[in-house]
Parts: sequence; structure tokens; C-alpha cells
Amino acid sequence: MALIEGPWKDTFSGYPISPPIEDSAYFPVLIEGTRLHIGVVVALIAAPVCWFLIARTTLGFRIRVTGENAEAARYGGINTQRVLLSTALLSGALAGLAGVGEVGGVHFQVMSDISPGYGYSGIVVAMLARLNPLGVVPAAIFLAAVMTGAEAMSRATGVPAFLSEVIQGTALLAMLVALLFTAYRIRRVGAPA
Repeated sequence: MALIEGPWKDTFSGYPISPPIEDSAYFPVLIEGTRLHIGVVVALIAAPVCWFLIARTTLGFRIRVTGENAEAARYGGINTQRVLLSTALLSGALAGLAGVGEVGGVHFQVMSDISPGYGYSGIVVAMLARLNPLGVVPAAIFLAAVMTGAEAMSRATGVPAFLSEVIQGTALLAMLVALLFTAYRIRRVGAPA
């Protein structure tokens, strides 16, 4: 925000946006006539890479243990401060990749409102995926279909577009209830014979 209010600010428009990026920096479109660009391929590659990192490496083990119980991780000899810093750097790199995809593939300039709630949508996607990087891909496709479909339905029929938020909330609550039932089994105790 400080950059687009300062040195990156487009002096021609006066709004808190950067000048458009060079045409050579545009992400190539995968399917002509759509906004599906090469950033999707990067995301599809990043998901299994993140899964491998978290599931099959010692850093991933340290991240999981620290996330479950930082005190136990510290007691077990894991440098939790280093793990937190590594996790923050990895998360920042992934967020930067997503931001580059938005700038290079959709908006073609940096603007203050480039993220209309993507962070909150990311939380819903992560919960639907049960915090599994491989599950993020189908969960994100589902959520994108709901959001895009709601916007198209709103334009075509006049149904309010916030219906997609209701569907997102319902899906999230259904997932949380399912997680509750998998973690805590309810047993019916029969009357003694």
C-alpha cells in the first residue's frame, strides 16, 4: 500500500494504482477467450510441492509438530522460532506467487483493492481441504465455481449474488460438523438386557 501511494503511484490517473505493467510481462492465456492463464499451472505445481514438503521432509515434520503443540515441539528439541520463520517465509512466497498471478494474468497493474477478500476465501478453501495441500485444488475449484456461478446467476436471473456466500458458509459448516463427528464418535448405549 505504501508503494502505490508513493513511488509506484500512477501520476496520470491520481488513483492508488500503479502504471500498467509491460505487455511482455503479461501471463500467457491457456485457453483463448478466458482468463485462464499460466498462473493456474504454477498453482497446480505448487500444491504437490507443498504436500511433499509438509508430508515427506524433516522441515514438514517440524512444521506439523509445531503447529500441533509448540510447547511439545520445543521440549522435543525443535527450534520453534526457526520453524515459525520458515513457515512465514514459505507462506509469503506462496502469497507472492498468487499476487503475481493476479497482476500478470488478470489486472495488469498493482492496485489497493486487488484482493477482495481472498484471504477469507483461502481460509474456507483450507478448511474444506482439511489443511491438505492436495485437497486445496479441488476445494478451490469448487469455491470458484460457486462464486462464478452465483455472479452469472445474479446477472441472468436477478438472484442476489450473496447466495454464494451462503453456500460457502454452509459448505464450511458441513465440513466442520463432519470433522467433529470423525474426531468424536457418538455411541448409543443400549438398555441392559
